[in-house]
Amino acid sequence: MELITPKSTGEYPWGSVFKKLREWCYTDDPWIKDVGIPYDITVCSWSEDSMRIPSPLICDLLNLNWSGEGGSFHLPNGELCAGHIGGEIPTWGRPCIVRRDQLLKTLDEENLAIVWCALAEKTCWCSQTLKHVFHKTLECSAVYWLEGGDMTGGISRTEINKFNQF
Repeated sequence: MELITPKSTGEYPWGSVFKKLREWCYTDDPWIKDVGIPYDITVCSWSEDSMRIPSPLICDLLNLNWSGEGGSFHLPNGELCAGHIGGEIPTWGRPCIVRRDQLLKTLDEENLAIVWCALAEKTCWCSQTLKHVFHKTLECSAVYWLEGGDMTGGISRTEINKFNQF
């Protein structure tokens, strides 16, 4: 969800402008529906998808404050705890990272676990004609989590979409 812009980040995530974003982080994502475990969205897009930052939930759990520049978030003692690696990238973005020690401590204190989703998209493209060979694309998602030391989960959704050739 793209609700965060560089101009509004100073109030992130507590300002009233982020009320819809906070609500969205607690709703089911259509790509990872029916996975069998409860989850919340933990990363949000900032600056037209060029970087990822902690969701309001992660800011609340880790007691993070925005640093005032870029995608960096600090603990109350001023230590860097979470943020975006490197500068902005015009496409695809960069991941949000969180200090391992703080994340594991908070997960343990709150009796939470890490759940992650892998998304994929596949099309068949001809580099000679610069056209799609098939007018369909395959999109799929998989959701995983650790349970008793083992990775659990698998494919949660697949979808074949037809599109028009340009």
